[in-house]
Parts: sequence; C-alpha cells; structure tokens
Amino acid sequence: MLSLEKVKQIITDCQFPPDLKQRLGLILPRLDKYTLAGLGREVSRGDSLPVAAALTELWENFARILDGLKKADPNAIRDFFKLFAETENNQDEDQKLYFLNLALDVRALAGNSRLNFSSGQYQDILEYEISLFWNLPKEEVMFFLQNQLLLLESRVNLLEHIKVIIWQNDWDYSRDFSRTFSDLLFKNNEKLGAAGPKSVGTWVKEYFDFSSTAAFRTDVMEVAEFLVKDPSVQKLADPEKRTLSEILKLYVWLLEPNMNEDEVLSYKEELKEKQAAKAEQEFLSMLSDNRGPQTPAAGSPPAIPVPRNAPALRPIREIIASSTSAAFMPPKPGPQSPNAPAVMPPLRAVNVQALLKKREEDSLQAGLSFGSGRMPPAPGQGGTAPQPSTAQKSADIDKKLEDLKKKLK
Repeated sequence: MLSLEKVKQIITDCQFPPDLKQRLGLILPRLDKYTLAGLGREVSRGDSLPVAAALTELWENFARILDGLKKADPNAIRDFFKLFAETENNQDEDQKLYFLNLALDVRALAGNSRLNFSSGQYQDILEYEISLFWNLPKEEVMFFLQNQLLLLESRVNLLEHIKVIIWQNDWDYSRDFSRTFSDLLFKNNEKLGAAGPKSVGTWVKEYFDFSSTAAFRTDVMEVAEFLVKDPSVQKLADPEKRTLSEILKLYVWLLEPNMNEDEVLSYKEELKEKQAAKAEQEFLSMLSDNRGPQTPAAGSPPAIPVPRNAPALRPIREIIASSTSAAFMPPKPGPQSPNAPAVMPPLRAVNVQALLKKREEDSLQAGLSFGSGRMPPAPGQGGTAPQPSTAQKSADIDKKLEDLKKKLK
C-alpha cells in the first residue's frame, strides 16, 4: 500500500501541470488508505493531460465526500450515494474501478461504526465490492473471508473466484499465503444454521476434527462424507448444507492449494460469455418494452450494467476525442462570493476507455506468459498456455460487448 510520502513523490515527479499538482497536494491529507493508494497508481500511469484534469477533479470529489463523512455531514452521505448510483448505472468499467477506491474507504469507515449508515446501505457497498471482486486488494479479500463469507458465497462461485484473484495477483508466490486465508475461516463468527446455529469457524473446526484421522486429506469426497455423517449437519436445511459444502471445499483447497492456468482462464471466459448474453438479453428487452435493466437474481454472475434512458455522467472519452494534443488549458475559475456556502460541484464521470483497454491488454499479456514459476497444475491437468482459439473467443466476446455499449449510447 502506498504511503502518503510516496504518493507526494509520485505527484512531484509526474508530468501534470503545476496547478494540478498543487490541487492534488492539497487533498492528500483528506484521503484515506485506498483513495490515497488509488491516486498514486493513477498518477503514476502517466496519462494524457485531459485525463489528468478529470482525475484531479474526481479525486477532489472523493476527498470532499470523505471529509464530510468523517464530520457526520448528512450532505456527504447524500453525495456519496448519489455518485454511487450514477456509477452503478454507468456501463464503463473504468468509472467503476475509480469509484471502488472510494467505496473501500467508506466501507472501512462504516464497518468501524464511524458512519450512520443503515444495514441496507452497508450491504449495498458490500455488493458493489463483490461485483468487482477480482479487483479488490488482499486486505479486503481477507475481510470478506473473516466477516462476510456467507454473503460472498451466496453471490459467486466461492472457490473459483478465490482461485482467480490469487492467480491474477500472484499471491501464491507468497510464503504460507494459503495458511493465512484458511486461518481466517476459523476466525469467522458468522452464524450458519437456523435450527442449530454455529459460527462458520466452529463448523470448519468440526470438519477439521472429523478429517484429522485421515492425515489432512484434501479430498472433496471427505467433505461429502462429513456432510452425510455428522449429526449437526443433518439439522441444516438443504441450502445451508450447500453453503457449508462450498466453504469446506475452499478450506480443503487452501490446505493444499494448486493452480491450473487453463481452468482459471476457462472460468473467466465462461463468466464473460454469461455477461455478454445477459447484456444482450437486457438490451433486447429494453427495445421491446422500454424497461430498464432488471435486478440480477441472487447467485448470478456480476452483470454488465445497462444505463437508463439518459446517463447522468458525461464520458471522458468525449474530452479525449476533442483534445488529442499534449497541450492543456486549465479551466478559468468563475466568480464566487466569498460568503457563499461550499457547494458540491457536479460530479463528472471519469471514463478513460482507451486506458482501461490498454490495462486489460497488459493484464492478458501477463497472463498468457504465466507458467514456469507458479505452483504445479493439478494431477492429470495440463498447465500449458491457452490455445489461440481461446484468445480469439475472448476478442469476439469483447467486440460483442463494445457493439452493445455503442447501441446503448
């Protein structure tokens, strides 16, 4: 995680105009951990000057909201959820990733009971994080494993999602990474079981005791045996048994983790295909009955959102398209009464489509070169790089998604 001093140095060394550097320097003390680190990452990318101006304005909004939330300003809560709604209704992924920095800091404040949020508002933030789960920092993944595992399991394929984020971030290169994660399951105090509630940690410990005679066998068949033979499990309803089964599958995998690149990429492609199909279905539905996108069912993969009739935010691609030169003219400040109350300026979308595309291509390039230094593939499984047909399939899906986005403008 980037420190305050490191971010200051990044801003000092960047090519932003002096006025933007000054504005960014002023907001640094008002940012929290994730917005601070996010700003450092974005500035270090060396983006074009029009993008630099938009990033500066967006992070000033983040700082203003965070400052207001810490002071219990009800207007800050209103502004946060207004920006939240606008971001959710925007179809561009880069906008969502920028906002994720703010959502992480706000979630941490709300989790520490420093904010007057309702349980519904708090869960909305958690749902947003889950929709971008593969972009979460390691600390937040650990938070979910210890505190919000039941919600996470109800929304995603728990084991496969954990495999993907570990693979993407190379966490399996860290010594004893899996022990750190498995220990969090023992510490989880969420209650599972309506008839005879026990904490998730207690369930995992009972399975551990049940399997100890098998010398830590990491076999899913042993999980099935536990679910059939343990008397306490028989009191669970079928959905609760399924949840416990998924949690224990993750646990036994963490005891002896192995990673297969082909399986990880296949799972990601499968979700991408489902997202493309869902986006197309919602688009056709809007054409036929002029309705907005429907709320996804629990357990469905995160859907690509479709905007309502008129997007509230102006995409930054319009700024980039109108200014390809490196020259930048800062906006002239308008007159304002010194006694006028501070007013939250209109929140502008930061929507750098070209940036995100390049970022995705870089990630894919890194993923395709994966191989030699990682954990060995599962027994009987191949560990070779994906065939060209998989890459072509991914490109076709991306093109289909882009075509749908253009129709929705």
